[in-house]
Amino acid sequence: MCSSGSAPGLTSETNGTSHQASFARDCSDLPYGSPSGVYTIHPDRLTPTSVYCDMDDGEGWTVFQRRADITPRQDFYQDWEAYKWGSGILDGEFWWGLHHLWQLTSQLDRVYELRVDLWDWDEQTRYATYQKFTIASEADGYRLDLR
Repeated sequence: MCSSGSAPGLTSETNGTSHQASFARDCSDLPYGSPSGVYTIHPDRLTPTSVYCDMDDGEGWTVFQRRADITPRQDFYQDWEAYKWGSGILDGEFWWGLHHLWQLTSQLDRVYELRVDLWDWDEQTRYATYQKFTIASEADGYRLDLR
């Protein structure tokens, strides 16, 4: 990883700066009322990692993929390294990376919920939630486990 906390291939349109939280392990650790945006978290308690936090409902969702009708458009047809480490622009369309998801969801003292938000061109929205969400290590093929 880069010393700035960004993963290779991921950038921030905020010129490398990010909102700061005092040692947040995920977006839910940010203070209530924080704005949505790019923050630095420490999912493994050591490595600073940039992430986009959706704070709109006050819960602090750690966003690991965002696609929208925004520019610049991100090409999601990538090689393995991009899926492992992430690609795109955290303030735009991006994939956060399987390594970061594994670090985040392998915290033994936390249980993560997955929420998938979908909407169509007519602004109709739907979402699905899964109560227990983990990603295995690379050695286990970054296997998805939903319970």
